[in-house]
Amino acid sequence: MPVITMLSPKGGVGKTTTALILATEIAAQGSSVVMIDADPNFPLARWAKKDGKPDTIEVLPEIDEDEIIGTIDAARKRADFVIVDLEGKASARATSALLMSNLALIPIQGSELDAVEAARAFKVVRNAGTARERPLPFAAVLGRAT
Repeated sequence: MPVITMLSPKGGVGKTTTALILATEIAAQGSSVVMIDADPNFPLARWAKKDGKPDTIEVLPEIDEDEIIGTIDAARKRADFVIVDLEGKASARATSALLMSNLALIPIQGSELDAVEAARAFKVVRNAGTARERPLPFAAVLGRAT
């Protein structure tokens, strides 16, 4: 099933918020979603403990960077969609997640710093596409726009 990864080397751009909105919209359409919380602060795991989480969304905290490929592989075998929420830095975890992904989304806010960091993320995604010998589709997601 499709794996969608949220990434940006900058923290606070809306990766987790974008992941949550996407997952709840997918679940509202009747599909199952596994969300992999690969942020060491585990914001998705905290959200999952609150009332109101759709039954068709499962959240897995990803504790071990070395296990993310296996975690993604197992998740995509049991859910209609897998959404990976990465921490705000470039890492081996991010590269591994991208190699397993069908789509990368890069949240960005309207600032010069966010634009610079998004450009870095685009390069990381293109490099992952080169490594896997097929392009990885990606898009910027503008958040906090007024």
